[in-house]
Amino acid sequence: MAFSILSSNRIEKLQQSMCRHLSEIPLPNPLAREIIVVPTFAMARWLNLQQARRQGIAANIGYPQPAEWIWQLAASLLEQVPDQDPLRTETTCWKIFSLLPGRLKQRAFAPLQQYLYDD
Repeated sequence: MAFSILSSNRIEKLQQSMCRHLSEIPLPNPLAREIIVVPTFAMARWLNLQQARRQGIAANIGYPQPAEWIWQLAASLLEQVPDQDPLRTETTCWKIFSLLPGRLKQRAFAPLQQYLYDD
C-alpha cells in the first residue's frame, strides 16, 4: 500500500495535484479502490466531480474522513477491532434519538421540547 500526502493552501491547486498524481501513479491493480482522505463530505463530492470532469470518469474512489480512515486502517491491522466504529455519526444519532423521549420532560430539554411540539 503506497501512501502519498499532497498539500496546498489552495483547493484548486490541491485538486490539480491530486488528478495529476492519480494519472501518473496509478494503483498496480486496476480494480483496486483508490482512497483519498478528505476533511468533509462536501470536499469529497467536489473532488470527485472535478476528477470526472478532468479525466472523463471518476470511479472506484473512496473518500473517507480522517476518523473513518483511521478506524478502517486499525480494523485491517489489529485483531478484535469491529469493522465499523460504534461511535460513528450514523449509529450515535439513533442512540441519542432513542434516549430523547424519556428526557424531554426535563427542564434542560425545554428548548428541544418546544421545537418538537406538535410534530
